[in-house]
Amino acid sequence: MPALLEQYLKSVQASWDRLGGHPQAAEAIRKAMEELFAATPPDQDWALSLLEERPRAKELYRDPDRGFIQMGHFHGAGHATPPHDHGPGWVVYGVYRGELEISTYQPVPNAPDRLRLQTAERLGPGQARVYLPGTIHATRTLSPDGAVVFRFLSLDLNAVTRSHYRWDQVVAG
Repeated sequence: MPALLEQYLKSVQASWDRLGGHPQAAEAIRKAMEELFAATPPDQDWALSLLEERPRAKELYRDPDRGFIQMGHFHGAGHATPPHDHGPGWVVYGVYRGELEISTYQPVPNAPDRLRLQTAERLGPGQARVYLPGTIHATRTLSPDGAVVFRFLSLDLNAVTRSHYRWDQVVAG
């Protein structure tokens, strides 16, 4: 494992242990992720592998004791995910290269199967953001050359119940 990535993961583990995996650890992990991005030159193994292989999703690390997962992604131009949440888990999204838009949504009162846009935020190179349990969000790649994205998962998403929505469930206003 490349030294910078290993150093980042040790920082993540320390934050996790200090805060017991609580969502309060997310802010420390966000900062560590941004520090990793700032310190990583384009020729680092983990960055090169994501740029060259262009995986839709690649598990970079799974902590056997704590259960968190660090994913790496290459999102091509126009890639978008429909609105979803991470159930009881929380996530830190970060952009190493390119630009990503992350939108958040709220259920419409008296129509829980409908969503209304709450925020839309652009993340550029070196930026990361936290999304806490239950936050409904969607991602969209804005850069024409695609984006290298990190996604820190507080738990295995295949092991929890999550909500998924369709674009036609999003209402205007």
